[in-house]
Amino acid sequence: MAEPALARSDTSKEKVLNPFAIAAGLIRNDWLVMIGFFLLLSIPAFIDLFTYSANARLRFVILALDRALQIAVISMIVLRWRHRLQIAHGPNVRSIAVVGRIALISIAASIMITTPFFGLMVSVDSASVLSFLALSLLGCLWCLRVYFFYAVAGLLGQPLAPSFARAVTLSKGNTGAILRSLVTPCAVTLLLTALASFPYPDGRSLPWLTAASAAEGVFWILSSYTGLGFALTLFTEQDWRAAGLDHYHTHRLRTLETQGGRTLPRYLSPRFGLWVLIVALCFLAGNLMRQLQQPPAAKVTIKQVRISDYKVRLELEVEDKQFHYRGFTPAAFSVASKTGFRLVEGLESVSQAPDKKEIIAFVSTQNGDPTKLYLTFATSKTESSLRGLDNMWLWYKLQPLLPISPEMLNSPPS
Repeated sequence: MAEPALARSDTSKEKVLNPFAIAAGLIRNDWLVMIGFFLLLSIPAFIDLFTYSANARLRFVILALDRALQIAVISMIVLRWRHRLQIAHGPNVRSIAVVGRIALISIAASIMITTPFFGLMVSVDSASVLSFLALSLLGCLWCLRVYFFYAVAGLLGQPLAPSFARAVTLSKGNTGAILRSLVTPCAVTLLLTALASFPYPDGRSLPWLTAASAAEGVFWILSSYTGLGFALTLFTEQDWRAAGLDHYHTHRLRTLETQGGRTLPRYLSPRFGLWVLIVALCFLAGNLMRQLQQPPAAKVTIKQVRISDYKVRLELEVEDKQFHYRGFTPAAFSVASKTGFRLVEGLESVSQAPDKKEIIAFVSTQNGDPTKLYLTFATSKTESSLRGLDNMWLWYKLQPLLPISPEMLNSPPS
């Protein structure tokens, strides 16, 4: 990837500024407040811990609070450093206006990324899928274009339109800088999330699930500092003076480089981040395999099996007093032989009511109380062929769970 056009001092012999060393200097100055930022970003995860619910409205409120706190932390970081870099009688910048501008662009970015994914969840034809994928790609490209907006709006203190235009200008030709600034924050966050998910990879344990969710705050904090380190090297002397920042532009950045030390900049670099990413992906792959081979925490009992031409219908009773169905996926059931040979083509429906034709994502019940699940599978076999099978099993993910005995198949439906 191309190196960013980093700011240079007036003397051409002076070495190029190191954005990772500058970011390390910012972090070393802020390490105490960073703990506070992390705790602030962890609030939604702890709310989830004590009010865990499948209620869609509550989930939306928690997600909205999470995004609001992310915007607040990013704004506080950049405004904190504007205050520290500003000259005594510099231009007055209203903090609330800066937060509003950052919030506006951040929310727009969130909408542009998440809306296509919601569309993919409900799309039913290939044309729609391709359209939503294209929109998602455009959303990601737009987010890269405005990546430096928070730094421009906060440090330079310009109105919305000039800040947006300046952020786009900084991003053009410096996409490599943006990606490099994101490697380590992404890698470290993935590793922490994988480690927190390791004891219970399916998410059944709420404390560990909370820890994994809270780990996401590391990304927002680290990426804010690495992005700010790059932005400070990309600002021109004209940008710096117009914003009313420290008269000693280059010397101030050199001081931050020195404060960053020798070790921390290497830990923020893409090279280190790629090694961390490899380790994180290994943990994530291991977690995925364990999750697929892990039996459900819920107790599952087959209550009734009904077969007909090209259909297999099962009535199950499930109960999970310990984990309250967290990590339990009703759509993960299948029917096969004990060795894994598929006896049905696919799951047509799974619901908590016998008359509903839907595939539910989670069990909706309180305190893990017993509840019924009604599953319908499509098959290419006739009723007589199905009754002749003696090696039929109910599977959960990649694990054979319960045998479906010939007596269940041959018993008349109730």
